[in-house]
Amino acid sequence: MDSLVTSKPLTTNESLAMFSHSNNATLTSSIRVFYPFVLFMSMLSSGDAFGRCFNTEKGLSIEGSEYRRLRNINHRSCALECRDDPSCFAYEWLEASALCFLKARSLSGDLVRKADAIIGFCLDDEDEERDRFRDHAAFGPELVSVKDVEGEKCKDTCMVVREAAAYSWTPNDLDDDDAVVGTCKCIESLMSVKLDFNSFSGFLGPRKWLSRERRHSPL
Repeated sequence: MDSLVTSKPLTTNESLAMFSHSNNATLTSSIRVFYPFVLFMSMLSSGDAFGRCFNTEKGLSIEGSEYRRLRNINHRSCALECRDDPSCFAYEWLEASALCFLKARSLSGDLVRKADAIIGFCLDDEDEERDRFRDHAAFGPELVSVKDVEGEKCKDTCMVVREAAAYSWTPNDLDDDDAVVGTCKCIESLMSVKLDFNSFSGFLGPRKWLSRERRHSPL
Protein backbone atom coordinates (compact mmCIF):
# COMPACT_ATOMS: atom_id res chain seq x y z
CA MET A 1 0.00 0.00 0.00
CA ASP A 2 1.69 3.20 -1.17
CA SER A 3 1.51 6.50 0.64
CA LEU A 4 0.23 9.29 -1.59
CA VAL A 5 1.78 12.26 0.19
CA THR A 6 4.60 11.72 2.65
CA SER A 7 5.51 14.26 5.31
CA LYS A 8 7.22 11.82 7.66
CA PRO A 9 8.35 8.18 7.43
CA LEU A 10 6.06 5.32 8.35
CA THR A 11 7.15 3.78 11.62
CA THR A 12 4.60 1.01 12.10
CA ASN A 13 2.78 -1.63 10.08
CA GLU A 14 -0.03 -1.73 12.61
CA SER A 15 -2.50 0.05 10.34
CA LEU A 16 -1.83 -2.39 7.53
CA ALA A 17 -2.57 -5.42 9.66
CA MET A 18 -5.56 -3.86 11.36
CA PHE A 19 -7.52 -3.33 8.17
CA SER A 20 -6.32 -6.24 6.06
CA HIS A 21 -8.94 -8.84 7.08
CA SER A 22 -12.47 -8.87 8.45
CA ASN A 23 -15.31 -11.34 8.76
CA ASN A 24 -17.93 -8.59 8.66
CA ALA A 25 -17.21 -6.84 5.38
CA THR A 26 -14.79 -6.77 2.47
CA LEU A 27 -13.04 -3.56 1.53
CA THR A 28 -12.37 -2.82 -2.10
CA SER A 29 -9.58 -0.40 -1.25
CA SER A 30 -7.68 0.96 1.72
CA ILE A 31 -5.42 3.93 1.04
CA ARG A 32 -3.13 5.60 3.55
CA VAL A 33 -2.41 9.28 3.07
CA PHE A 34 0.17 11.13 5.15
CA TYR A 35 -0.20 14.76 6.12
CA PRO A 36 1.56 16.76 8.83
CA PHE A 37 0.36 15.67 12.28
CA VAL A 38 -2.59 13.65 11.02
CA LEU A 39 -2.86 10.31 9.25
CA PHE A 40 -6.04 9.57 7.35
CA MET A 41 -7.00 6.10 6.20
CA SER A 42 -9.81 5.90 3.68
CA MET A 43 -11.87 2.74 3.92
CA LEU A 44 -14.18 2.06 0.98
CA SER A 45 -16.65 -0.78 1.34
CA SER A 46 -17.90 -3.15 -1.30
CA GLY A 47 -21.45 -4.10 -2.18
CA ASP A 48 -24.25 -1.67 -1.51
CA ALA A 49 -22.46 0.36 1.17
CA PHE A 50 -20.81 3.62 0.17
CA GLY A 51 -19.54 4.69 3.57
CA ARG A 52 -15.93 5.47 4.24
CA CYS A 53 -14.05 6.43 7.36
CA PHE A 54 -10.95 8.58 7.84
CA ASN A 55 -8.89 8.13 10.98
CA THR A 56 -6.08 10.06 12.63
CA GLU A 57 -2.76 8.68 13.71
CA LYS A 58 -2.63 7.06 17.13
CA GLY A 59 -2.54 9.39 20.10
CA LEU A 60 -5.18 11.93 19.04
CA SER A 61 -8.86 12.45 19.82
CA ILE A 62 -11.63 15.02 20.26
CA GLU A 63 -13.27 14.79 23.65
CA GLY A 64 -16.99 14.39 24.31
CA SER A 65 -20.30 13.50 22.61
CA GLU A 66 -20.12 9.73 23.24
CA TYR A 67 -23.48 7.97 22.98
CA ARG A 68 -22.47 4.30 22.76
CA ARG A 69 -19.69 2.12 24.19
CA LEU A 70 -18.54 -1.20 22.76
CA ARG A 71 -16.17 -3.56 24.57
CA ASN A 72 -13.64 -6.10 23.31
CA ILE A 73 -13.55 -4.73 19.78
CA ASN A 74 -10.73 -4.06 17.34
CA HIS A 75 -10.15 -0.86 15.39
CA ARG A 76 -11.65 -2.06 12.16
CA SER A 77 -14.83 -3.28 13.79
CA CYS A 78 -15.15 -0.01 15.70
CA ALA A 79 -14.90 1.94 12.45
CA LEU A 80 -17.48 -0.28 10.78
CA GLU A 81 -19.89 0.20 13.68
CA CYS A 82 -19.70 3.95 13.14
CA ARG A 83 -19.85 3.72 9.38
CA ASP A 84 -23.03 1.65 9.51
CA ASP A 85 -24.78 3.73 12.20
CA PRO A 86 -26.61 6.76 10.72
CA SER A 87 -26.32 8.57 14.07
CA CYS A 88 -22.52 8.26 14.23
CA PHE A 89 -20.41 11.30 13.41
CA ALA A 90 -17.09 9.90 14.64
CA TYR A 91 -15.60 7.11 16.73
CA GLU A 92 -12.81 6.79 19.27
CA TRP A 93 -10.96 3.51 19.72
CA LEU A 94 -8.66 2.74 22.65
CA GLU A 95 -6.19 -0.01 21.84
CA ALA A 96 -5.09 -1.16 25.30
CA SER A 97 -8.63 -1.53 26.64
CA ALA A 98 -10.22 -2.55 23.31
CA LEU A 99 -12.95 0.02 23.89
CA CYS A 100 -14.91 1.78 21.15
CA PHE A 101 -16.93 4.95 21.66
CA LEU A 102 -19.35 6.23 19.03
CA LYS A 103 -19.69 10.01 18.95
CA ALA A 104 -22.78 12.02 18.03
CA ARG A 105 -23.14 14.95 15.65
CA SER A 106 -22.87 17.34 18.57
CA LEU A 107 -19.10 16.67 18.57
CA SER A 108 -17.16 19.93 18.52
CA GLY A 109 -13.58 20.58 19.54
CA ASP A 110 -9.87 20.47 18.86
CA LEU A 111 -7.76 17.42 18.23
CA VAL A 112 -5.89 16.81 21.47
CA ARG A 113 -3.23 14.37 22.52
CA LYS A 114 -4.71 11.26 24.14
CA ALA A 115 -2.53 8.24 24.75
CA ASP A 116 -3.60 5.03 23.04
CA ALA A 117 -6.54 6.69 21.23
CA ILE A 118 -7.48 6.84 17.56
CA ILE A 119 -10.36 8.97 16.33
CA GLY A 120 -12.07 8.44 13.01
CA PHE A 121 -14.79 10.24 11.06
CA CYS A 122 -17.28 8.49 8.79
CA LEU A 123 -19.08 9.73 5.69
CA ASP A 124 -21.52 8.16 3.23
CA ASP A 125 -21.60 9.66 -0.26
CA GLU A 126 -25.02 8.12 -0.96
CA ASP A 127 -26.71 9.55 2.15
CA GLU A 128 -27.62 13.23 1.94
CA GLU A 129 -27.44 13.48 5.72
CA ARG A 130 -23.94 11.97 5.92
CA ASP A 131 -22.28 12.91 2.63
CA ARG A 132 -20.55 15.76 4.49
CA PHE A 133 -20.22 17.09 8.04
CA ARG A 134 -23.26 19.34 8.10
CA ASP A 135 -23.26 22.29 10.51
CA HIS A 136 -19.54 21.70 11.17
CA ALA A 137 -16.57 23.74 10.02
CA ALA A 138 -13.14 22.12 9.75
CA PHE A 139 -9.97 23.96 10.74
CA GLY A 140 -6.30 23.39 10.00
CA PRO A 141 -3.48 24.76 7.83
CA GLU A 142 -5.20 26.49 4.89
CA LEU A 143 -3.77 25.88 1.45
CA VAL A 144 -6.43 27.85 -0.43
CA SER A 145 -9.24 30.17 0.65
CA VAL A 146 -11.71 31.34 -2.00
CA LYS A 147 -14.53 33.81 -1.37
CA ASP A 148 -17.95 33.86 -3.02
CA VAL A 149 -18.00 30.17 -3.91
CA GLU A 150 -21.23 28.19 -4.15
CA GLY A 151 -21.32 25.59 -1.40
CA GLU A 152 -21.87 22.68 -3.79
CA LYS A 153 -18.70 23.63 -5.66
CA CYS A 154 -16.39 23.79 -2.64
CA LYS A 155 -15.40 20.13 -2.62
CA ASP A 156 -14.58 20.15 -6.33
CA THR A 157 -12.62 23.37 -5.84
CA CYS A 158 -10.39 21.66 -3.29
CA MET A 159 -10.11 18.37 -5.16
CA VAL A 160 -7.61 19.98 -7.54
CA VAL A 161 -5.43 21.23 -4.68
CA ARG A 162 -2.87 18.46 -4.50
CA GLU A 163 -2.03 18.50 -0.79
CA ALA A 164 -5.52 19.22 0.49
CA ALA A 165 -6.97 16.59 2.82
CA ALA A 166 -10.24 18.32 3.71
CA TYR A 167 -12.50 21.17 2.70
CA SER A 168 -14.72 23.53 4.68
CA TRP A 169 -17.41 25.92 3.48
CA THR A 170 -18.98 28.78 5.47
CA PRO A 171 -21.81 30.94 4.08
CA ASN A 172 -21.38 34.68 3.81
CA ASP A 173 -24.49 35.11 5.95
CA LEU A 174 -24.42 32.63 8.83
CA ASP A 175 -28.05 33.42 9.68
CA ASP A 176 -29.32 32.53 6.21
CA ASP A 177 -30.41 28.88 6.28
CA ASP A 178 -30.73 28.90 2.49
CA ALA A 179 -27.39 30.56 1.76
CA VAL A 180 -25.70 29.45 -1.43
CA VAL A 181 -22.53 31.55 -1.60
CA GLY A 182 -19.71 31.62 0.92
CA THR A 183 -16.03 31.03 1.60
CA CYS A 184 -14.40 27.73 0.65
CA LYS A 185 -11.22 26.64 2.41
CA CYS A 186 -8.94 23.79 1.33
CA ILE A 187 -7.18 22.35 4.36
CA GLU A 188 -3.92 20.44 4.50
CA SER A 189 -4.57 18.55 7.73
CA LEU A 190 -7.36 18.51 10.27
CA MET A 191 -6.74 20.26 13.58
CA SER A 192 -10.32 20.78 14.80
CA VAL A 193 -13.98 20.32 13.91
CA LYS A 194 -16.38 22.90 15.34
CA LEU A 195 -20.16 23.24 15.35
CA ASP A 196 -20.99 26.11 13.00
CA PHE A 197 -24.59 26.21 11.81
CA ASN A 198 -25.11 26.34 8.02
CA SER A 199 -21.44 25.55 7.41
CA PHE A 200 -20.27 22.15 6.24
CA SER A 201 -17.01 20.30 5.68
CA GLY A 202 -15.61 16.93 4.68
CA PHE A 203 -12.62 14.90 3.59
CA LEU A 204 -11.47 14.67 0.00
CA GLY A 205 -10.06 11.16 -0.21
CA PRO A 206 -7.76 9.87 -2.96
CA ARG A 207 -7.67 11.57 -6.36
CA LYS A 208 -7.41 9.88 -9.75
CA TRP A 209 -4.42 11.94 -10.81
CA LEU A 210 -2.56 10.75 -7.71
CA SER A 211 -3.26 7.15 -8.71
CA ARG A 212 -1.89 7.84 -12.18
CA GLU A 213 1.25 9.39 -10.74
CA ARG A 214 1.81 6.35 -8.53
CA ARG A 215 1.46 3.99 -11.49
CA HIS A 216 4.05 5.91 -13.50
CA SER A 217 6.48 6.66 -10.70
CA PRO A 218 9.83 4.81 -10.70
CA LEU A 219 10.31 1.95 -8.25
